[in-house]
Amino acid sequence: MDRSGKRFARRDMPQEKLDMYLGLYASALENTLSDENIYSWSARQTYIASLANMMTQMATMGIGFLSYYEGL
Repeated sequence: MDRSGKRFARRDMPQEKLDMYLGLYASALENTLSDENIYSWSARQTYIASLANMMTQMATMGIGFLSYYEGL
């Protein structure tokens, strides 16, 4: 049994229902996980992480939205 199967197995669930859930997840992943989708998703995740790092650095330097408008 794979990792997701073990997670469901911890719940008191009939085998038929467990098989149905695992089949649902497997078919959803087969339909959504193409090379293009994985690349697109990982590119967006990298963008989000780099934006968060830039915002953190700006906050430590005292640069930000409020400091810009305080000077006006």
